[in-house]
Amino acid sequence: MPKKILITGGVKSGKSRHALELAKQIKGKKLYLATAESLDQEMHARISAHQKERGRDFKTVEEPVHLSRCIKELETKNPAVIVIDCVTLWLNNLFFYCGKSPKKIQDEQDRFLKALGTTKTDLILITNEIGLGIIPDRTLNRNFMEQLGMLNYKIADTCDEVIFMVSGIPLKLK
Repeated sequence: MPKKILITGGVKSGKSRHALELAKQIKGKKLYLATAESLDQEMHARISAHQKERGRDFKTVEEPVHLSRCIKELETKNPAVIVIDCVTLWLNNLFFYCGKSPKKIQDEQDRFLKALGTTKTDLILITNEIGLGIIPDRTLNRNFMEQLGMLNYKIADTCDEVIFMVSGIPLKLK
């Protein structure tokens, strides 16, 4: 039975590093499903740093929008584990690529959640916990925060383990 682990926490809390440590303990082919796009110098530098941190242990696949389809395609390569980094950027990409269509955004999320429920591969998912601060004053930001919170809730419900990272320390919640 495939194992699913969700790692959440704040920015720079050690989520990706911990995900890589867990994935390296699994024998077999390791895939890294990256949702970030290199749209500016700062993101390019972050992506480069993450690539160096992964080293040659992982084959990287980039997919900013269609995660459900990508998971199904990657499963055909018989990986031992797929690390998905990160759900937060993926949702941001949906807001960007799906424009003002809440239905398209929700449909893509629903397909992703279905893929999580049917996968036959171990998954380690990374997301941000953004609901611990103040409520944003802009509608778009509040909508994003609410959607990410609900998406994280649904992902956590399907996962075998949920880990909250604080200052590089993993706290097992589930």
